[in-house]
Amino acid sequence: MRSRHLVLVGLPGAGKSVVGRVLAGRLGIPLVDVDATITAQGRPIAWWFAERGEEAFRAEEQRIVREAVMGPVAVVVPGGGWAAIPGALETVREAGALVVHLDVTPGTAGTRIGPRHGRPLLGDAASTPARLRELAEVRMPAYRTADLTVDTEGRTVPQVVETILSCLRSGAVK
Repeated sequence: MRSRHLVLVGLPGAGKSVVGRVLAGRLGIPLVDVDATITAQGRPIAWWFAERGEEAFRAEEQRIVREAVMGPVAVVVPGGGWAAIPGALETVREAGALVVHLDVTPGTAGTRIGPRHGRPLLGDAASTPARLRELAEVRMPAYRTADLTVDTEGRTVPQVVETILSCLRSGAVK
């Protein structure tokens, strides 16, 4: 298996953070969880959206991802909207990263997230399913350009991780 960055993309609730953590552990490489990196600066994601706006949040996300793919090989987990930023996927591909889409239906994503999600773009619990469907429609064209798509429906985290590792070992993705 050739060493390269793995960038996980997908809807909120696709399992990017938890799969990323397990995958990084199995590969013995660092995890760069972009949301965790941003909140470690002392401000929650909701603050960024309320006080600085989505554009400032996305710029910070872009900065962190760019720095991550220029550093040591890692599993990089940006937020769900990152892949739809114009030029985002091209930036990581130019750095040699492999983009992995964790595919999930909006309904399953909503169930996984639960009613107390605290995610600014999803609104309250009642509006979350509709918002996830809207986000899926907007973001899916970007997600579909991933180098590898892994269906997470009805699958455990270890199963998803093993599928990714199997694809890497077999050379199914270059």
